[in-house]
Amino acid sequence: DYAGDGPQPLDHPAQLPGADLFLPPAHGGGAALYRFGDVSLDFGRLQFSKGGRPLALSPSEQRLLRLLLDRRGETVTRDALRGAAWDGGAFVDDNTLTAAMRRLRAKIGDDPKNPRFLRTVYGEGYCFYG
Repeated sequence: DYAGDGPQPLDHPAQLPGADLFLPPAHGGGAALYRFGDVSLDFGRLQFSKGGRPLALSPSEQRLLRLLLDRRGETVTRDALRGAAWDGGAFVDDNTLTAAMRRLRAKIGDDPKNPRFLRTVYGEGYCFYG
């Protein structure tokens, strides 16, 4: 069972607004499969693709994207993102996070001037829409 107010995996795969597909984790644990635009992310198998081609994501990029996807539609603070991506984030500054988000946007094909998926919430953090 899933608790909390955030996005919940679906009992059965279904189309979501924005042509996104969000599949539940396999029984007994494992990570979910996410699909948005032409990006497919299988965190259980650590297989990521864009347009059918392999997509290389660093461990910190994987953690950032997973946290944002798990909290889809919510603003995730910069502190929470640093903590999740870099083991507590105590020694990571804002520039490191900003650069990581820029690289992540480029990899998933999100336009930084008009983002469709990874949006900056100025003064707070980032939010995944989709």
